[in-house]
Parts: sequence; structure tokens; C-alpha cells
Amino acid sequence: MTFLQKISCFVCTFATTISVFATSVESRPGELASLLSDHSITSLKVTGEMDARDFKFIADNLSLLSELDLSEVSICAYTNVETPVFGTDVYYSEATIPGTAFFGMPLTKVTLPNHLQTVGYAAFAGCTALSEITFPAALDSIGAFAFNGTALTSVTIPASITVVEEGAFAHCGKLTSAGISSATIGKEAFLADTALTTLSLGAEVKTIGDGAFNSCTALTSINFTGHSITSVGEAAFANTALAVLDLSAQSSLSTISDWVCANAPLSEAKLPESVTTLGNGAFFYATELQSAELPRHITSIPAYTFTGAEALLTDTIIPAEVKEVGEYAFYNAASLSRFMIPQSVQHIATKAMAGTIGLQMMEVNTPIVPTLGDSVWAGVNQPEVKVDVTHTALVPNFIQAEQWNKFHILQNYLLGDVNSDGVLDITDVSMLVSYVLGENPSNFNDLVADINRDNLYDVSDVSLLNEMMLSGNSIIIQLSPAGVSVIGSISSPTEQTDLRQSQQILK
Repeated sequence: MTFLQKISCFVCTFATTISVFATSVESRPGELASLLSDHSITSLKVTGEMDARDFKFIADNLSLLSELDLSEVSICAYTNVETPVFGTDVYYSEATIPGTAFFGMPLTKVTLPNHLQTVGYAAFAGCTALSEITFPAALDSIGAFAFNGTALTSVTIPASITVVEEGAFAHCGKLTSAGISSATIGKEAFLADTALTTLSLGAEVKTIGDGAFNSCTALTSINFTGHSITSVGEAAFANTALAVLDLSAQSSLSTISDWVCANAPLSEAKLPESVTTLGNGAFFYATELQSAELPRHITSIPAYTFTGAEALLTDTIIPAEVKEVGEYAFYNAASLSRFMIPQSVQHIATKAMAGTIGLQMMEVNTPIVPTLGDSVWAGVNQPEVKVDVTHTALVPNFIQAEQWNKFHILQNYLLGDVNSDGVLDITDVSMLVSYVLGENPSNFNDLVADINRDNLYDVSDVSLLNEMMLSGNSIIIQLSPAGVSVIGSISSPTEQTDLRQSQQILK
């Protein structure tokens, strides 16, 4: 073979290689098959017009295709009620990539049509090598599972895309960053994107669907750039690595669904005052949660809200309008040492505070004895927990009520006020004398009659009581099932007529 023949052969071979691996065609609807006789190409640019039949040809025949440029293509509508093209679908809209069109193909890079409006159901699902995608300005929606299981590393979803549907970017194990401005983020849209560390939600985002970011195990923070979110779906941020959830600026947010941050290592959570519906288990086993700001106008702490929140320290965590504490609401919140029950609470449900083994003090501000479910404080050493009942007239009721009566319920009295009228005077001395002499005066309170606390009732108690009355000095004691303790003294007759005010002064 001559030198010129060799050169000619090389040129032909090179040209053939180019035609095999990089092809550009201008097509009419349904004609792409007739334009591509060589199915071994790896790179393809299509211009002109396509419809569902052309997408089906690519899916069935171009098994080596890795790069696809459709930027200058117009997608036409197509209908064939006799012969479905993909699955059972017979109707295909214009400006839409058909559902499952590229399912499982070895694509690495795709340029979508400039005038594309919709990416169909699972259109690129299972394209495990697809690492690069560009969204055109006209795109309005990304269908369910559209890019599920791809190798995308970063996505920026503009506000023009109003809906990112269910599972659209789920199981994208290489996705590290996402900027989302869509109004609606669908159910499980980014489920189990285990490499996702950077997430920014734009001002246009209104709805975060159920499980939208569930199991994004590397996600430690979220940048909220707007204030338009109205609802957060069930388990939206569950099983993430979020350290802080601050929704306080989302003034339009009304609904937070069940299990929103379950099993996340939150240390702090802030919810806006606009929230009226809080679902079950919002912070279920958020084991590092120390503080949470709940909206003032919720009327219940739902079931399982703080179950397993072992580090929780906030004692005033129940908002002022809450009427019911749901079952297992604080189950195993073992670090709580002080706890305040506001006046609105009427019922505490089954095992709501079981396992709160660090509990030392409770303040109960209710005007009634709240009703209780079963085993509310199971596992708690109740006799060691002091309960301060602010409505002192209810103390006897608490002492007699099931489950409540196991606590060390504090009860304030004036030492020596044996007739329980709130002041020390001659009537108390006279009644004590009668009691010492063996009489049984009515309404005699023997709990405050042992003035010198020697477990006897005798003349020394009468003498000390007389001295206290004449001097105007009185001693306030707390009575509980565990015994008697002195908490201070008062001297003013005015103070003696208001024991509750006196207790607050002495504290």
C-alpha cells in the first residue's frame, strides 16, 4: 500500500470513527429511526422536532449513548390509542419528555430542550452514570422519580419549576448540594440522598412534602432564604444529621406533620407562633435536643413529641394554652429535673412522662387536678419528686388523687395555726390547750400543733405558741407525705393572711 493510500485509509477510518461516536441529526416527528442506521453511537445531538416514537427509538436502540443534546429540539404531542409507546400510555403532551423515556440508560450528560416544560415520570430514573443536567428556563415541573438513582452531584432548581414531584431526586447517592426554589417539594423528593450536605431553600418554597429529605444522613443544616413555607410534611427531616432546626421566621407556617425531625441529632428547635397544628412525634428520639420553642397557641403536646429526648432541659416547655399532654410525650426525657405544668392543662395521657428519671421538682399551676392516663410517671421515683401546687386549696385533692398522691406534695402552713384560719391569735392558743387537755376540738389541725417538733403535744408547745403570738413572729412550714420542713418566717399580720404570697417572698 502506497503512502497516499495509507493516508486515505486513515482519513476514512477517522471520519468513520467520528460518525460512529458523535452524530448530529435534524429530525421530524417519528423519523429519527430512519436517520440513524448506526446504533453504536455514544454522542448525539438532535435538532428539529421529536415525539414519543423518537424517544422510544433511542431507548430501545442506542444502548451505548452517553451524551445527548436536545437543546434545539421541539417535542411534539403524539397520540396512538391502538399502540401505546411507553408502558400503557397512549397520550403524550408537547414539550414533555415521556415517562420512563431514558430509564436505566448509560447517559452521563444531557442537555434538555430549551422549550421543555415537563420532565415525565421516571424519565431518567436509574441512569446511574448521569452526573450533569441543565434545566431550561421554560421548565415548569419535574415528574415523580424523574432523576431517581442518578449520579447527579449538584442541582439548582429555579422558581420557574413550580413542582418537584415525589421521589424526583431520591437515592442520588452522589448529590452533595441542592438549591431549591420550587413552590412545592414533593413527597420523598430527596429521600436518602446520603451525601447531601448543602441545602438552600429559596423564598418561593411553600410546601415541603412528606419525607422530602428523610434519611439525608449527612445533612447538618438548612439555609432558609425566605419566609413563605406554609406546611412541612411527615418525617420531612427525619433521620438527618440536622443540629438546629430554626423555623421561627416562617410566619406563614401553620402545619408541621408527624415525625418531622424524628431520630435527628438536634440540639435546638424553634417553631413559629403561626403553627396551629403540630403532629405526633415531631422530635421523636432527638436524643441531643436540649431546648425547643413551641408555638403559644397549640392546645396539645401531641403523642411522642419528645419521646427519647434524653438531653431535654427546658422546664417551661409546655405553652400556656395546652390542654392535653399526649401519650408518651416526654417518655424517657431523662435529663428533665424541673417541670412546669401551666394552668391550662386538663389531662396528661398514658406514660406521658414515664422514664423522666431525673425529675426533682414539678410546679403545677392548674386550677383543677389534671386527669391522668395509665402509668403517667412509670419508672420515676415519685416520693423523691417535690410537687409545688400553686393553688394551695387543691393540695388535699392532689394528696388524695391516684398517681399524684405518690409525690412529695408540698403544703404550706403557719406553724401553730391549729384552726387553719391563716393567722396566729388567742383562738389558736385556746384550741391547743383544749387538745393538750384531751379534748377533741373540731377542725383541729394536729399537723401544725407540734411547735417544738418533738413529736409530742404538751404544755411546752402551748408556751411556745403563746410566745410566737405575742411577738408577732411566725414560722412557715411545708407539709408533705414525707414529713415537715421549715421554709422561713414572717412577722407581719398582713403576710400571715396570705400564705401563698408569703411563700413567694421567702423563695
